[in-house]
Amino acid sequence: MDSKAHMRTQPQTHHCRHSFSTAVVLLRISSLHDWITLRTNSACATDSPQGWKSCVNVWRSEEVLGSSIAIAVLECTWLASSVASVLPFELMDVTNVLSISPGTLTGVAGGRRTSGGDECFCVSRDAHRLSSRLRLPLANSLVFQRIAFTGGRMLTLGRAVTVRCSNNAEASPLPEKRVLVGCGSAALDFLASVDKFPQPDDKIRSTELQVQGGGNVGNALTAAARLGLECRIFTKVANDGPGSQILAELQGDGVDVSNVVVAEGVSPFTFVIVDKETNTRTCIHTPGSPALIPQELTSASVNSLLNEANLVYFDGRLADTAIVLAEEASKRQLPILVDAERLREGLDDLLSYATYVVASAKFPQSWTSAPTVAEALVKMMLQLPRLKFVIVTLGASGCIMLERHASDASEAEIEDGSVEVNSLVESLSREAGELCGSSPNSITSKVCKLSIANNSDVQQHIWGRFHVGTAETIPASELVDTTGAGDGFIGGVMYAILAGLSAPKMLALGATVGAGSCRALGARPGLPTRADPKVASFL
Repeated sequence: MDSKAHMRTQPQTHHCRHSFSTAVVLLRISSLHDWITLRTNSACATDSPQGWKSCVNVWRSEEVLGSSIAIAVLECTWLASSVASVLPFELMDVTNVLSISPGTLTGVAGGRRTSGGDECFCVSRDAHRLSSRLRLPLANSLVFQRIAFTGGRMLTLGRAVTVRCSNNAEASPLPEKRVLVGCGSAALDFLASVDKFPQPDDKIRSTELQVQGGGNVGNALTAAARLGLECRIFTKVANDGPGSQILAELQGDGVDVSNVVVAEGVSPFTFVIVDKETNTRTCIHTPGSPALIPQELTSASVNSLLNEANLVYFDGRLADTAIVLAEEASKRQLPILVDAERLREGLDDLLSYATYVVASAKFPQSWTSAPTVAEALVKMMLQLPRLKFVIVTLGASGCIMLERHASDASEAEIEDGSVEVNSLVESLSREAGELCGSSPNSITSKVCKLSIANNSDVQQHIWGRFHVGTAETIPASELVDTTGAGDGFIGGVMYAILAGLSAPKMLALGATVGAGSCRALGARPGLPTRADPKVASFL
């Protein structure tokens, strides 16, 4: 936290001319005496010229960020900063809650120090509603796995939210269209970090072990939820311990799990070996059983998932059921994004509904049999006429995006004549490689007539433009694990679609979110919230 955040707010005199509402105040308290003082004051519903009517509730969190933090819910006027000035404690942050019950907040959970500033975690019974009410940067960001134990069983008392304590700036407005539906895999990941990948018959020790939520759709929706989207998931888990943890973590990030199918069986899980020597990871996945079947997607679930939805995302798994949901989404004219990670049974049918595709590095050429990535992207556009864009992710080498020509492009943007796609992408890639700085950036072509020969040597073409994006440069000392980086990228792309961001901003946001995932073990712990300075400029 900067020096200003450590300064006490000086008392000011303000006369109450405003109606009372509820505010949340974060205070640093240094002793048990201070805590007792605050608790005593909370019992005194006394009016104050500073605008503090009463302290509705207050909680203390032990040893957060090196000292104790208190969250006080006050009845006050909107002059929240002056309200806190009457308290004999260091003001960390303050905000107003427009219309929530004080009971929405249920306690202080913990805190941490991040590169963007200090954060204090509080538990809420309705994290999403609270997030939309607070004016401070607030995000559904904490994966709160161990909330309470009773008789040896974990109980989820509420969703976890994070209040950033390092600045008082108002959060940027959320997109008007922000309801995202995801269908696919949510699993439990067992991540073991090792100094070197084992040889056959080796016995080695892990340097770190984590057990946390995973799965493509689970990770991507978590990334999108932390950026502020309202996310709903359709998947299947078992009523076992791993299934409970999968759901609890998604709920902790504000993902709506009310339509998840829970049944007898075994939840999906993945063993992940993270090789520190090569910065690679090896995944061994075990699907859940019994598998999800289309009959488990009821009409009530379809309506619950798709009503007021703005974008539907499929990770390519659970194809038989996903196709049923995609068909219904298409009937409702909802845009669809498909993650084309690798060739899978049923993926071709799913791609036929796609408005957007994000593909892994090898997929476009595998799917089209084209000799180059550039030609493969054009061929995908030709074979999938609904596509507005396709992106291929290339890891540390960035990404390439082909965007179909928009009808409102100006004539000045259009390149006359047909363009050889391989030469164009090679030229853009060279220019992108010469860009300075560690932050993601991109180079964009003009709108061109992009031609390739089909199997009969007949020239086919589309009108479109290429974007070549760079990845964020992550120092070796900060690179921990690439698990889930692609899912994080997709989460950023989906936010950008719903927020109406330009293609260059979309690629930069996706790269930034994906890079955040690489800074911690596992797919989700490093994913940024919308309060993170690295992503705030895009939102």
